[in-house]
Amino acid sequence: MQGSSNRLISLTATNARGSGFFISGGSNTLLAVAGNHNFNFGVRVSGSVDTVRLGTFAFNGIGASFGFGTGNEITRSRTFENNGFGIVVTENATNTAVTLNTSFDNFGGYLATSGTTGSILFLNQAYSNPFTGIWIQSTSTHNIVFSNGSYLNTLDMRDDNANCDSNLWTFNLFSTANQSCIG
Repeated sequence: MQGSSNRLISLTATNARGSGFFISGGSNTLLAVAGNHNFNFGVRVSGSVDTVRLGTFAFNGIGASFGFGTGNEITRSRTFENNGFGIVVTENATNTAVTLNTSFDNFGGYLATSGTTGSILFLNQAYSNPFTGIWIQSTSTHNIVFSNGSYLNTLDMRDDNANCDSNLWTFNLFSTANQSCIG
């Protein structure tokens, strides 16, 4: 989907060679969409101020990916059985809100890659992922990870920055973490 202020409601995209949905404009909304069994991404967002709400992304390479934009949001969505992570915020993405989502039985739950900044992860659940539930890579800074549940993962929470740098981890429920600054 290109352009601005578009809205897609109750659509399903399956068996695409690339992405089920690709958003490159601004202020677009995907509501109650499903991107399943796609080679790369269930949904890939590269615009700004785009919203994905009530989505289901399963059996893809990666469930949902956000990059090269600012102010994007994924909320009240489910990602499961993806070969990679359920939700990924990639380099050059700023101020991405990941709220009220469930990510399970993927390789990993949530990933903020190196170079991202200002993401908020709030009230998400990450469980039964054989790798990491919530992972912030080095040089991903100024993120807030608040009131999430991460459990039954090989490692529940991980921050690769020394002493979590400027990332704030607080009021999360988990069993395992790689640093004591994660709370």
